[in-house]
Amino acid sequence: MHVQAPSSAALSATAASWKGWGTSLPLGSPDLPAGAIVVLAPAPGSGSSGQVGFLDKIEDGRISLIVGNQDNAVCRHAFERARVVSIGWYAPRPLASTEEKTAMSATQISDEALSQAITAYNESRALLHQIYELRKGDAPPISGAEVLELINASGRMPRDQYNALLHEVVEELTAKERAFHGRSRLMISGSILNNAEFVRGVEEMGGLVVVDDICEGTRYFWDMVDSNPSVPPLKALAKRYFRKFACPHIIDYEDRMDRVTSLLKEYRVDGVISTVIRYCTSFIVQQPVFVDHLQQRGIPVLELDVEHSMPFTGQVSTRVQAFMEMLEQRSV
Repeated sequence: MHVQAPSSAALSATAASWKGWGTSLPLGSPDLPAGAIVVLAPAPGSGSSGQVGFLDKIEDGRISLIVGNQDNAVCRHAFERARVVSIGWYAPRPLASTEEKTAMSATQISDEALSQAITAYNESRALLHQIYELRKGDAPPISGAEVLELINASGRMPRDQYNALLHEVVEELTAKERAFHGRSRLMISGSILNNAEFVRGVEEMGGLVVVDDICEGTRYFWDMVDSNPSVPPLKALAKRYFRKFACPHIIDYEDRMDRVTSLLKEYRVDGVISTVIRYCTSFIVQQPVFVDHLQQRGIPVLELDVEHSMPFTGQVSTRVQAFMEMLEQRSV
């Protein structure tokens, strides 16, 4: 995201130059967004103009910021709430008007149309949640490859037709006695993975893919958009994209780790296949932390360095087979 600095920043690098930037938020607000810009008054006797950082959290009477000049490193640091001078959010001007939205898209866009779209897409998300809920069972009625094909279809069909298809799938899965079995329950993790044949290859080796941490899976649909009529639809959309199950390039790793850990427990995962696409820098940088987080919790990880849309090759097959055998030995 591009953040426009205050006009005075060109002349001054002081913390005080950020006071009044963006949309002002009260300290006592119950829903202060992580990432808001916080300006603090200078500490007594410091001789500085204060401190500026990104909001992390507020607890126990202190405010935690992500700052860059404590201990000569980017880190989290807690300060007294009483030092807060201002809190600004990323809205230096009002959100786009209906006229601006229409001009940008060459389509007539009203708040009513946005609200209708939010309702339709939230319906898709709710139905996909139902399908993922069915995958928690010992013998899910749908395979991981089929789920990925189903999500891929969301980008190829009108939304009303897609929702109708999802309703049919949910009804079929709950009515028929379909069952998929595997040697071990797996999570597939990574960035972009829209090749269902890759997942099918893993499952043909005996893996039962029950959940994922990929752009086309949980990160695509997991979080709803606020459909409360009192919330402007454009603001609701912006809020969702700021706070959704996001990829490493726009959020610190702790939120992702917490969500992944929760999914591992809910879906009773035995092991994780982590696909890292070459040159996907944000995932490559976070990968060592991600693997260490899982291994500390006793979750085996198979790391695969892959190309975009890479098929399930012989080399990958060999490594997956060895991983499956290792998981089986652990369960004995």
